[in-house]
Parts: sequence; C-alpha cells; structure tokens
Amino acid sequence: MARRGNMKQRSGWDSFTLLVAAGIVACSSSVEVAATSRSASASAVSGAGGSAVTAASGGAGGSYCGTRLPAIQSITAIPGMPKINDPVALSSIVSDPDSGPPCGVPPAFSYVWSIVGSPAGSKAKLDKPNASEPSFTPDVAGEYTVKLVVSDGDTPPHASPPKTITIAVSPCGGFAPEVQMIQSAPLLPQVKQVVQLSAFVSDQDVTTCMMLETFAYAWSIVGAPPGSSAMLNSATLAQPSLVPDVPGKYTVQLVVTDNHKDASGPAQHVFTVVP
Repeated sequence: MARRGNMKQRSGWDSFTLLVAAGIVACSSSVEVAATSRSASASAVSGAGGSAVTAASGGAGGSYCGTRLPAIQSITAIPGMPKINDPVALSSIVSDPDSGPPCGVPPAFSYVWSIVGSPAGSKAKLDKPNASEPSFTPDVAGEYTVKLVVSDGDTPPHASPPKTITIAVSPCGGFAPEVQMIQSAPLLPQVKQVVQLSAFVSDQDVTTCMMLETFAYAWSIVGAPPGSSAMLNSATLAQPSLVPDVPGKYTVQLVVTDNHKDASGPAQHVFTVVP
C-alpha cells in the first residue's frame, strides 16, 4: 500500500512538473510572439516614417522647386530726404524661397526700375533702369515714386510682385538767387570819376536751407547818355566799376546765377553823372 501511495504521489509530481513546463513553454512562446510583433510594428513604423520623410523632402520639394516667386523685402533711397539736384541712390533687398533648402537654387535676379510718379515739370530719369542699384537726380521739388520688379533666373523666369517707394524732395537747392539791391558810389559822380558798383544778393538755399552757394555775376550797361562809350572794367566781377565819359543817366543791369544754374531775374540801377 505504501508503494502504491508513493507511486500516486510520484505520478502527481510528474503531472505537476509537466503542467509547469507546459506553462513555461507557453509563456515563452507568448513572449516571443509579442517580441516578434513589436519588432514587426517597429519596422513598419520605421518604414512608414522613412517613406514620409522621403516624400516630404524629395517628392514635395521637387514639385515646387523653381516655381515660387522672388520677393522684394525693401527698397532704400539715400539720402532719405534729398534736396533738388541731390543724386538719389536706390537699392533693394530681394529674397527667393527657392534658394533655401530643400531646393538650394542659386539666386540670380534681374531688375526693372521705373519712375512712375514725379512732380509736374520734372525731367528726372534713372541712370541705369536695369541695374541693381540705380540712381536719379530730382530736378523739381515734390514727391517721386519709383517702382521695382525683380525676376529670378528660372526658365521661364518668375517676376516678383511690384514694390514702390515714394521719395519727398525738398525745394532746397532749387531756389533762385534774388538781387535785392544795386548800389553805385559815389552817389553823384562826375564825368571821368570812377563809379564803383555793388549788389546785395540773397538766396533761400543759403538763408533757409543753410546750403553753401556760389554766385556768378553778369553785369551790363543797358542805358547811357548819347555819345557815351563808357564800359565796365569787368562784366563778371561781384563789384565792377566804370568811368562815365558823358554827363547824364546811366542804367546798369545785373543777373546772378547760383551753382545750381538757377538765375535771378534782371535787376537794374540808375545813377546820374554830373559834368
């Protein structure tokens, strides 16, 4: 009986051992299956991710590279507040989205500048309308509007939207001189006595705009007594002189021109010579 009991007990232990072993195998298989499943999922994700990256950088990039427009970021005019006859230098900042990644197209721009607005009477022109940095010289006070269009180097080229800049030009530099007064000395000269002439000249470019101006003088005798052959010692001095040879009234005239070629109106002065 004892032996049969031992055999039952042993048989029980064997069954338990088989069950445990089966469980271990099952667990092991589950673990392997799970691991395999994870590995497969990871590969699928990795593969999908790689495909997505490739599509974003290659496929999409290839579809728009060479198709986007350049853009004019800004236009600059120097000086910013010019006067008449001040040369105005123009420049711009231009970008092209195709020049950055993923396209990497080297930027190559062509420029078309134009003056689309100017004050009445102005004849100002751009010196180089197709240069990257042209210039112009305003000749009349007021507002000048300059337009720029930039094209890239694609085939066919793509043009940017136009951009404009408006430049306000002050009247400084455009004022003409004025002859305020002409004097002769002495006040009552005699025949054969030297008469010295002088003039007081003003210019708002000097008094208002604080500009440095130079003047050119043009004197002339426009009236003299019959028989007189008196002449000025110089027609271009600021203070010329003459020697009257006949008594009577003499009329001298003066026109002054500044260094901007702006001329005054003619001013006259009459003096009388006694015997």
